[in-house]
Amino acid sequence: MKNTMDGFKVTCEKVSYSPPGQPELKILKEVDFTVNQGEFLTIIGGNGTGKSTLLKAIAGELMITAGKILISGRHINTNRNKLVLMA
Repeated sequence: MKNTMDGFKVTCEKVSYSPPGQPELKILKEVDFTVNQGEFLTIIGGNGTGKSTLLKAIAGELMITAGKILISGRHINTNRNKLVLMA
């Protein structure tokens, strides 16, 4: 049986986020990384440094203001509470 997770990876390319109506407040600023299948990534930092915001963006819970998030090469976008994979 083929593993449907073969080649799975998460990539963030210059991901930035500012809350709506507050473009001067940069919660995330040009975050870049790739996590390949079988790898682990630890996200550490103090309170209020954007750890949860980054995970919410990857999960599709909030719309980033710049950059790209790719899951297995597919660009993701958020449409309210739905995660949409775009080919």
